[in-house]
Amino acid sequence: MSRKKGLEIYVYCLMSSHLNLLCEGTDGLFFLTLYDILRKIPLSNSQYGNNAEMRDDYDTNIGSVDGMNLAEVEDKVGTSVFLGNENNLEPGYEMDSSGGITNLKKETIPGYTREFKDKWYGKIKCQTTISPNLKGESIYVRNMVFKHEFMHAWHWKSGFSNFDNYSERATSQFSKD
Repeated sequence: MSRKKGLEIYVYCLMSSHLNLLCEGTDGLFFLTLYDILRKIPLSNSQYGNNAEMRDDYDTNIGSVDGMNLAEVEDKVGTSVFLGNENNLEPGYEMDSSGGITNLKKETIPGYTREFKDKWYGKIKCQTTISPNLKGESIYVRNMVFKHEFMHAWHWKSGFSNFDNYSERATSQFSKD
């Protein structure tokens, strides 16, 4: 059964650590960006129960292939990864009735990354929050979401000042390529 989700894939090449796609976002006569498609991933009912389960899933299914566990990636890109819950979401984000994270537009999202300074004069740090519902998605979707959010953290750490305009466009372009 073929279901149209707004992403037309022309060619793909599965590598050991990533997936290359030649694709286009479509929605009838309107074109969507990859950002729009990623942020509208329909998440399943299967959920991570806690941080340890999410981290173990990453280390076992993604990190073992990439050669870096989640703690090593966090250190390299400058973020801390947490499983989203009602106590740790940024203002404007909330848990929906199915346990997923929603944004200001009430869209279910697989994760998000925000920056902060540990003190007013301190270094920039990031926090990546992953939706509990991401567990139910395929390994390819989970890998893409984690890597997408890691690229945002790397952009913050690298000091890109026009973050909102640059990072989402560049990250979505990378995910698309």
